[in-house]
Amino acid sequence: MALEENFRSFVLTVISYGIAHAKMKIYMLLYYLRHLTLQYCLFCPIFALSELRLCLERQDFYCAESRLDSLKQLNGNQKDVLRAEIQLQKALWHDQNKDYRNAVFAVEKAHAIQPENIQISVRLATAYLRNHDFYEAISIIERIRSRLGVEEQIMASLILAQAWMKLENYNAALNELRHQEYQSRQSGELYSLMAICYIRTSQPESALDVFSRKEKNTGSLSSEDQRLKHQAQQNIRLREKYTTAVSSSFRVVMQANGNSEALRIYLDILDRAYMDVGRVLDYYPKNYTRVLFLNREDFVEYTSIESEAVAGLHDGASLDLLIPWEKISQNQEKSRLENVIYHEYTHHLLNLMTKQSRNIPLWVHEGLAQFLEPHQDMAVKHQILKPMILQANYYRQDMPENVSLHSGAFQFYAQAHSMIQFASDKGWLPSLVSQLPLLRADFSFADLFVKSTGLKMNEFIETWAKTLGEIYAD
Repeated sequence: MALEENFRSFVLTVISYGIAHAKMKIYMLLYYLRHLTLQYCLFCPIFALSELRLCLERQDFYCAESRLDSLKQLNGNQKDVLRAEIQLQKALWHDQNKDYRNAVFAVEKAHAIQPENIQISVRLATAYLRNHDFYEAISIIERIRSRLGVEEQIMASLILAQAWMKLENYNAALNELRHQEYQSRQSGELYSLMAICYIRTSQPESALDVFSRKEKNTGSLSSEDQRLKHQAQQNIRLREKYTTAVSSSFRVVMQANGNSEALRIYLDILDRAYMDVGRVLDYYPKNYTRVLFLNREDFVEYTSIESEAVAGLHDGASLDLLIPWEKISQNQEKSRLENVIYHEYTHHLLNLMTKQSRNIPLWVHEGLAQFLEPHQDMAVKHQILKPMILQANYYRQDMPENVSLHSGAFQFYAQAHSMIQFASDKGWLPSLVSQLPLLRADFSFADLFVKSTGLKMNEFIETWAKTLGEIYAD
């Protein structure tokens, strides 16, 4: 019985081996025939092209390029079209991964293959815009705009407007947008950009008019539109009891019954902040910075922020500084006001110098803003930091990006300030600050930090904590 079972098992093994061997031969034959088809079949271009499309769908660009090289039946122009398409698909893949620099390289290759293709030229301008190559985006649009159709003209104007806005040339942006408005009344983006430009150039009535036209032509306003509309309305309302004074770099909005001495103090602090903060960050704005000194009631109405803990605010849309300040009667109040102005002005410059890319971590924003305040109360900071360090209760690798005023804010701010101070003491801060404008999706703050300090974030924090621990242990 056992002999029969062994024999049966042997026979099945031989049969299985034969089938497997036959299958392997069939697979090899099919692969060879497929290879011949792709290389020499003059009657099967559809099959060959479908193979290329499948490669692109899988985002296997090496496979797609190999398939294209094997298509002997295509002429040079046909291959150029497909080569350009492969590069554009590659750029799209880089865009999806926020690798805008390599997206630019891919579209540049497509443009080099088909330099007269208008759609590729517009794609290249868009890629430049995303990579913060604003002048390159403007240049390529200006070269091709005489050959653009109506739809392409609208896209070109949006690209130019956004580039000019990032370069702080709001009048140039407005010229582009106004020129295209009647060709693209359904473009909500165009109206929103136009309204922002009017708000940033202190034209609230024009901004309200734009929002009215947008609502009429597109049917609705976004939540951000509603916020900006409210802000424009508040700017008009404030004119009744506030006045505006202008210096070389600032437009100061203060209560109309405010005295000239208060205005002198405001302008003196602002001018010193312009020099001191600008020197450290190596950045000086091209346009006036508008600063609103509001009473608490108007500040709440303007911002919808009721917390007494908020001493100032930098508005990212209007680029205004909003400070709830009614009087200066004591030296202590003046010192606090100086800190608030320097603090908010630092946020303002960081946003401008990085084109509001939002790639700067919160701890750097807040740490630098505190570091540049002229009046430092380090005793209070050390009271907060000492138990954090000695109990190893400090933030480590992952610093939070959102801090509640009611939970951990004092600890976060104290650590952020101390870490920036530590970077300054080590001589790393100038390099770190100088590279902030270079931040991109493909050049993250983590990359910048290693380049500036030679340390990864967690290594830096542990070195900082160890240094403070030695001080506090004494």
